[in-house]
Amino acid sequence: TQNVDRETVVSRLLAADDILFVPKNPNGDTIGSGTALCLALQQLGKNAAVLCSDPIPAMYDYMPITVFDGSFRPAFVVAVDVAGFSFGERNNIQEYAEHVNLCIDHHGSNSGYAYETLVDAGAAAVAELLTTLIPEMGAKITP
Repeated sequence: TQNVDRETVVSRLLAADDILFVPKNPNGDTIGSGTALCLALQQLGKNAAVLCSDPIPAMYDYMPITVFDGSFRPAFVVAVDVAGFSFGERNNIQEYAEHVNLCIDHHGSNSGYAYETLVDAGAAAVAELLTTLIPEMGAKITP
């Protein structure tokens, strides 16, 4: 993997189309951050969706998660809050998880499985990183 800075992350996301977010073990940070980035990119006119290898707990039903339905061919795969590569085999996610273009994480233990990785071990959560990344992309943070 190549470690990248925030500016590179913003540049990569703005240049990408047909973006797939691949969370696993969906907790509030993983599914929340993936959904927030997905919505921000949709705001900017991009195809973006979430494909989770694990069932999303009912407690997150209030989130407007755009679940990947196969309506586009993912060209750019992003993992958020995923420190290691093991994604599981549900939902045919392995096909996409083997080629993760970008990982945004806050775990210092990140294994470096993505082509490019932004890790800020000083952040309490990936959501904290998004408070600056989303506005830098030109999208608005909405409720």
